[in-house]
Amino acid sequence: MFLALWEFEVKSGCEQRFQSVYGAEGEWARLFRTDPNFLETRLLRDPAQDNKFVTLDFWESRSAYESLRN
Repeated sequence: MFLALWEFEVKSGCEQRFQSVYGAEGEWARLFRTDPNFLETRLLRDPAQDNKFVTLDFWESRSAYESLRN
């Protein structure tokens, strides 16, 4: 298994929209689900800073993730 972690600082007032796009059912995950080696996306919000988020994208392997990026 391979995990790709992305950190985001979201413009104030755009947090809800960001969550709808980058959440488990959002456009981000829907794009990745077109690849059979994609496992899941999780979106986490920093409890100390409302505008900071991380996505955790789980893949079968690092090579599977890298092939999508190329």
